[in-house]
Amino acid sequence: LFFDDTELNSVTQHKHLGLTLSSNLSWSSHINEIVQGASKMCKVLKHFKYVIDRKSLETIYFTFIRHKLDYACQVWDNCTERDKESIENVQLSAARIVTGAKKGTSHHLLNQELQWQPLSDRRSQIKLLHMHKIVHKTAPSYLTEILPEKVCAGSRYPLRNSNDIKQLKARTVRFKRSFFPDCINNWNELNEDIRKIIDLEEFRKSFVSKSSSNPLYYFGKRKANLIHSQLRMHCSNLNGHLASLHVIDDPTCVCLNGIEDNEHFFLDCTLYYTCRLKLINIVTELGNFTLETILYGDVNLDIEQNCVIFQAVHDYIMDSGRFY
Repeated sequence: LFFDDTELNSVTQHKHLGLTLSSNLSWSSHINEIVQGASKMCKVLKHFKYVIDRKSLETIYFTFIRHKLDYACQVWDNCTERDKESIENVQLSAARIVTGAKKGTSHHLLNQELQWQPLSDRRSQIKLLHMHKIVHKTAPSYLTEILPEKVCAGSRYPLRNSNDIKQLKARTVRFKRSFFPDCINNWNELNEDIRKIIDLEEFRKSFVSKSSSNPLYYFGKRKANLIHSQLRMHCSNLNGHLASLHVIDDPTCVCLNGIEDNEHFFLDCTLYYTCRLKLINIVTELGNFTLETILYGDVNLDIEQNCVIFQAVHDYIMDSGRFY
């Protein structure tokens, strides 16, 4: 191949516009590069784990790290499952930093705590948004011009799926999972009324659901907030939690009256009787004194009332001296 009378050298990899292209169509080199870069940023974020509040840590991750994991994902989303897992692991590391979760913490409880969208779901939505631009011709012409016709084009008979876009024939799994075949398939599965939406932002709102953590989970000073999060995720320094994480063998409380779990710590342990009376008085003035209220708040109370309860819980956590 020649370009401006200059012979182009054959290489196995070439970086173009931030994407590492490989001659074998593998994205592993590119994924490794972005994972390494994002992991380094997570290590920097970790230095502020006990200094910056949870909301700020989350904002830093969304602003400076997650967008690197999304960059040009329309192109490389047909990478291997192993590559996708390595990308999700970066978000998992950031999630542990933000919440204070220990390694071994249940991923279900961690996701429940944060309500962060899986990166695989974000990539699917980003691709659909890009497909919307192509279909409605707001994307560059070099993309709109190669979009296949609709199924009804050239047909003399009305078809049930006449407004679907013709799927490209794919002989290999790699091509089938690439941008156009995958996006055409996902586009055709959308409700036809959604596909007709012209405005991009309105189209986004029609299928992108916004999920966020309980606003109470951002409340309080960092140390008490972090311990409270760990208690919700069963990964605190209570003996019962440490035993379930295989850090220690004996889950028994030092009071010798049972397994040291959330219920024992907040409701039963005789070591914290005085602290507990104060907590009970504050909570019962507003609602029911239950473990559910202590950990998650009371849905029947407003945010200000729940903040009063959470402050009392944080005071109990710190006054107990259990987590020093």
